[in-house]
Amino acid sequence: MENSASSLPEQRLADIICTYCDISVQAVKTCLLCEASLCDNHLIAHNSKTEGHTLIDPINLCKQTCLLHNESFSLYCSDDKVCFCFSCYLTGEHSNHHVESMEAALTKKKDQIRNALENVTFKRKQVERRSKDMYHQKRDIVETAAGLIIRISDVFRDLRAQLEALENKVLRKVFRQKELALQKVSHLIMELEKEKDKLSKKMHEIEELFYITNPTVLLKAEVDLTMEESAENNPTDDVQVMAGHDEVFISVTLQKKLENIMSSQAARGLYVQEESDLRLDEDTASSDVALSGDMKSATCSLINLLRPESPARFYNYQVLSTKSFQSGHHYWVFECSKDRYWRVGVTYGSVKRMGYESWVGNNKKSWCLRRFNRKLSALHGSQDNVLLPSSLCQRFGVHLDYEAGRLSFYQLDKSVAHLHTFRASFTEPLHVACWVWWGGWITVRS
Repeated sequence: MENSASSLPEQRLADIICTYCDISVQAVKTCLLCEASLCDNHLIAHNSKTEGHTLIDPINLCKQTCLLHNESFSLYCSDDKVCFCFSCYLTGEHSNHHVESMEAALTKKKDQIRNALENVTFKRKQVERRSKDMYHQKRDIVETAAGLIIRISDVFRDLRAQLEALENKVLRKVFRQKELALQKVSHLIMELEKEKDKLSKKMHEIEELFYITNPTVLLKAEVDLTMEESAENNPTDDVQVMAGHDEVFISVTLQKKLENIMSSQAARGLYVQEESDLRLDEDTASSDVALSGDMKSATCSLINLLRPESPARFYNYQVLSTKSFQSGHHYWVFECSKDRYWRVGVTYGSVKRMGYESWVGNNKKSWCLRRFNRKLSALHGSQDNVLLPSSLCQRFGVHLDYEAGRLSFYQLDKSVAHLHTFRASFTEPLHVACWVWWGGWITVRS
């Protein structure tokens, strides 16, 4: 249905452009229902998809007066999303639609806009806060890396200086030993040359006797046929023994000095030394865990060891270390069965002693590495994080940085591989915890 509004001046119609065109194209009709002005092309598309829309000569849609009834818009249809006057409503054009006053519709719209703005503002603040955190982390990463580069450079410069000094010291020792050995060898050579001359003279005298044909003269000849014992009994062996002892001495010296150098780097936090004297506590071992004589190995026992009950003892499968950590850096290595069920980690001493929640990794007080059906996973609070679907490695390293709240596990196979790092705020001393199932075993190396 089309109505015309020829009252608009000719020159005003030329100012109305198509709502949908990207460039300014003059509109030929305006649809009151769609609230859009249409050029020839868009009018054809509009008519092919709609039916019964009111089309009039182009008008300025920003006006708030009904062109059909010359009344101000007072109502809003949320179904058609258009404003109209009360006379339009009386004609039944929006019957069975959700119609409300423009004031109520505006209030709802403004509330929606306000809520949307608040949500967007809140999310923007969250993003901005996260962005700032990322910038801070980026700055921290750069600063930490820069500091670490300086420390590493200092360490290697110091190592090179110490190694160079050690090299010079050992080489001087070798040169001194060489000079002493050469002096002794030269002396022995001189003695041997003298001995050779004596023996040559003796040999000449004996040869003269050998060629005497007169028996009487030969029998009366007074020549000493005995051999004097050499003052040096096998001098070559003495030199070889001395050289061998020097090599052992140098090897021992090198090993000791290198240990001292690496210990000095450990104090600077860039070289990790293994924990010494890390042992398992029999007072915490359940009656189905057998311990080795040195208290470093735990094996699942098929017989009940009937250990006496105590508040510190676990009900089954588990044992803690005697030593606990409440500050500093600590590193230890453990070996284990390759295809059995075991767990190794750390736990607070206040953990429960009985039930499923007492097992390391099954509560909020412990963190562990677990192997089950050859699968390695990290476990805390019963949350299982699979690390490797299959691993037969039997040697692992554990590093604890108590103040930083980091517990890291490493696979010590042909090459070292980082498996997982837990991050937490530790609030109690931490014990090493070992958990073993049938056929499983764990040995702490320290």
